[in-house]
Amino acid sequence: MVMPVYNAEDYVWLAVTSILDQSFADFDLIVVDDGSTDSTAAIVKHFDDARVHYAQTIGRTGAGGARNVGLGLARGTYVAFLDADDLAYEHRLATQLAYMDSHPKTALLGAGYDVIDSGGTILATLTKPSGAASVRLKMLFDNTIATSLAFARRNVLLEVGPFDESSAVQDYDLWARIASRHPIARLPEVLGAYRDHAASTYGAAGAETTDLVRARIVRRVLALSLGVEISLGTAMILGDASRSTDYALDDAVAALALLELLPLGAPWTWADSREERRASTCVWVEKLVTVVTREPRLHREAVRAALRVFVKGPARDVWDVGIVRSAIRVALAPGGRQRLRRARRVFAGNAP
Repeated sequence: MVMPVYNAEDYVWLAVTSILDQSFADFDLIVVDDGSTDSTAAIVKHFDDARVHYAQTIGRTGAGGARNVGLGLARGTYVAFLDADDLAYEHRLATQLAYMDSHPKTALLGAGYDVIDSGGTILATLTKPSGAASVRLKMLFDNTIATSLAFARRNVLLEVGPFDESSAVQDYDLWARIASRHPIARLPEVLGAYRDHAASTYGAAGAETTDLVRARIVRRVLALSLGVEISLGTAMILGDASRSTDYALDDAVAALALLELLPLGAPWTWADSREERRASTCVWVEKLVTVVTREPRLHREAVRAALRVFVKGPARDVWDVGIVRSAIRVALAPGGRQRLRRARRVFAGNAP
């Protein structure tokens, strides 16, 4: 278990205690102090438990740098992560370990979690998406693995890593790189808590900066996973967490063309059961709806694209075409169909 800390005196005792109280007890907890100036170090060193190991970064490196130090010190088959202001529930490690042992091809595993405030009151509970193929599909567009619920094979982290210390969303960056090479999954069980508070251990970048960084990651992961090249504007509209409107209609058309081809390519080979195909289809429909909601001029053509896929494609046996038809409506701007055809030809040449 790797835990980066920085000026976390208000919460680090609770975080460490939540790990030491796990029902699975055979682990080491590596707490990496990233230059704290409060009493964090004294609190961590107060734990009289041989499983707790205190380390320090050289200078301020940020959360990614601290996690990289911890990863370098880890020696087990698996590495789990927890931030110093979050919590792990009692059976987290035991549950994730059992899944990974029984699914040897899975490289990275997440889980559901509660969102809590500074006092520990539960604000929300997030359990979706869950599964394997559908989670990997959604990872093409947004981070589906909360870092404080991440459980990964150490050899894969060393193969694909390290965390990019310069990135504003380095967890998504690393998880997406792993997902481009290996199966990943997310359990529906709620196994921990993420603390949403103003004085977070590591402050987030501004919304515009984060949107741009996420778009670049989406662009890169689509190239790695599917072998397609898209514009930054197209990546902006495809990114689930993006709030940016910095894209042109042609970018939105290209996004729709790419989505039309997804059920005909590699992502649908990731599903090995009818249940997983249905879950992947749900993710695909949700993404279609998101894109056309952000760009109303695409709606009518989106319906046609969805119907073509479901009437003729591999998804036809796991979803009701009527649901797709009713989910996406409205009108397409003049000339949109021609732009869609041009974009579709571009992606068809790169389709896996």
